[in-house]
Amino acid sequence: MIKSFVGIEEVRASIKFFDWLLAGALACPIAAASPDAAFAGCKPDHFKPPFFITSMGVCAFDSETLSYAGTPVQQAMCLMRGMDASRNLLPHLSSLPAPLASRIGQTNGLPSRATLSKYLAEQGLEGDFGDYLWLPVSRAHNNDLDSPMARYFVIHDTSGPNYGHHAFPDDIDESPKLNDLRRFDCPDGWAKAHVFISRTGELLVGRELCASKGQNAACE
Repeated sequence: MIKSFVGIEEVRASIKFFDWLLAGALACPIAAASPDAAFAGCKPDHFKPPFFITSMGVCAFDSETLSYAGTPVQQAMCLMRGMDASRNLLPHLSSLPAPLASRIGQTNGLPSRATLSKYLAEQGLEGDFGDYLWLPVSRAHNNDLDSPMARYFVIHDTSGPNYGHHAFPDDIDESPKLNDLRRFDCPDGWAKAHVFISRTGELLVGRELCASKGQNAACE
């Protein structure tokens, strides 16, 4: 009886040891994969179905000329419309502020690159944007030299997080967690925007200003 009991305990010990060994074998690949998962970047790992544009919008963008309909001022009055409380676009503007109307579509009356560089330095932003001042304007079709230069500089302001119909937190302007820009840093070039600005005034350049999503090559 004693020998049988000892034999049973040895079998139990062997099974338990095997369980530990198996658990360790499974844990090793998981532990090894964890750093890769943490630094995998922001590129989506799931398929996104293509979408098809059926209309170029009320401002009538022409994909052949790569421009909107009308004169530069007319285009601006269409593109710079505001939104109502339901986030629907308001009617076309009837006029533009004089400083804009006199400069849109023109090359005169603009500050020099040296003046802009000095201004950026005074604001502490030269390290983030100063180099771009001395680069040529990007061209269409992935900087094809035979394509026209960029005609529009689009500033698409998207705020986050989205609180829906809830009020903003009382500490939204000071919260270290809400204003931590590190969660938007994507070393693989798949940042969701070019520039991120926190409510505390900090700034993060997500990718080169000339690059599209997934492309972080330097402008040339």
